[in-house]
Amino acid sequence: MWNEYNNPRHIRTLNGVVELQLKIRRCQNKSCMRYKKAYRPEQEGSLALPQNEFGLDVIAYIGALRYQEHRSVPQIHTHLELKGICISQRTVTHLIDRYDELLSFERSVTNETQEMVTIIEDYCSAVRSSITNDGHPPLEASGLKLQENLTLIEQSLDRMEKKVFYHRL
Repeated sequence: MWNEYNNPRHIRTLNGVVELQLKIRRCQNKSCMRYKKAYRPEQEGSLALPQNEFGLDVIAYIGALRYQEHRSVPQIHTHLELKGICISQRTVTHLIDRYDELLSFERSVTNETQEMVTIIEDYCSAVRSSITNDGHPPLEASGLKLQENLTLIEQSLDRMEKKVFYHRL
């Protein structure tokens, strides 16, 4: 991918304003399905949310002031002004909302991930016990019956093999 253009971005962090020069890349091959589609650097997302001038460290700091120290919006605003961060009370309220959204998103992802881990562990255990034949029957993971599925897969492969053989004649 070619470096199409540079995009300057300023992010306010707890340590001051950081200026980023983002290298936006685009594919120049006309036959590519990603032709002229812009790709931004992945590291940008680790510093700030999209279309937000404040860094994630400021959002986390505001969340800590709000929920750990139980400070009000005017108190948080004053505290940030004393630290040298120029911010309005309305923006503090907005960043508290962003913090809440990030927190709820993280919790939902954690719950989904844990459910997926349980399903995968059950599946791996079923595969292991069916392969090792250690006397334990295959487990059922969310309606999965390993032996039946293996039989169905084998039958499907046999049918496909017969179709391919028939079409070759």
